[in-house]
Amino acid sequence: MVYREDPRSVQGLGLFFRYGFAHQEVNEIEHFWSIGGQYTGLVPGRDEDVLGFGVAQGLLTDDLRYVDEKPGRETVLELYYNILVAPGLTLSPDVQVILDPGGRYDGADSVVLGLRAQMCL
Repeated sequence: MVYREDPRSVQGLGLFFRYGFAHQEVNEIEHFWSIGGQYTGLVPGRDEDVLGFGVAQGLLTDDLRYVDEKPGRETVLELYYNILVAPGLTLSPDVQVILDPGGRYDGADSVVLGLRAQMCL
């Protein structure tokens, strides 16, 4: 958390960053990074709901690069809203925009809509 509305509250802004590396002889994605944030309680009266945004990118190995193209990379932008429906039950609609799927630069970007339900007993 980088900002809390109140020191005793879970409401506020959290940020994340991660990076991963795998040698190209063992993995098709040599480098991976992601960055983003989420705000808990942004909407008045919805103190436990979470709005989040993230960007992730996988850089493919040279073996997967298409002939005469720059190094392949796939980028994902994601926006989600996690709604507390009842104690222990959340619904989370999200939208993902995938730029250069599979590392191809052919303009065939994708949009994926999703809905996740989570129940904790």
